[in-house]
Amino acid sequence: MGGSFSPPTIGHLNTGLTIAAQLSLQHPGATINIYYVPVNSAYNKASVKEAYISTADRLALLELLLVEGRRRCPAANFILADHEAVAGAAIKTYDSITLLTDKYAIPCTDKIYLAVGQDNIEGLLKGGWYKWQELLAGFNFIIFPRDCSAADKGRLRDALSASANAPADLADRLTIIDAMSDGVSSTCLRSAIADGRLADAGALTLPAIMEHIASNRLYLAAA
Repeated sequence: MGGSFSPPTIGHLNTGLTIAAQLSLQHPGATINIYYVPVNSAYNKASVKEAYISTADRLALLELLLVEGRRRCPAANFILADHEAVAGAAIKTYDSITLLTDKYAIPCTDKIYLAVGQDNIEGLLKGGWYKWQELLAGFNFIIFPRDCSAADKGRLRDALSASANAPADLADRLTIIDAMSDGVSSTCLRSAIADGRLADAGALTLPAIMEHIASNRLYLAAA
């Protein structure tokens, strides 16, 4: 699961817990590894630039989130994969997966799921990503839809599978689950901190993360 995680929110935690629960149901007895992959500071977002927040602080904050993930779901492994964050430049998704599988010696027989939003999978099916054909053909997808009713999920699966660029077996490799963010976002959290609304900010993330942010005077200005 990739993102800026600047800063991490309870939405990021709940998303990982939801993925772990779903994959445990689909693959009973299997080892479930949830990789959180923070983007490089060269990514086109002000909230990850070194002048705004150091990579070291972003990684420290994310690790605090994953500690809680491990506590709540000890059956899954919540792993901070920092290969993008410490790289010298932004990395494309396909290349990031290659680095991930090499770094963690993930066997080629393991099933790899890419956790993406509906907009992302739709963009992928339009051929808008680097090595989009390889991504569509080689991986499974966990999708967070814009609409979460059972009927909406069914229609989304049918629509994605019917896309002109969809591989014949794509429907079998799609897992569509509810997004658990409840409107929580890093943008809202940063704004609350910058505005001094600490009670609002505290409701969006974990106490340990708020403590690190306060102790190091992070996010005092809007990105």
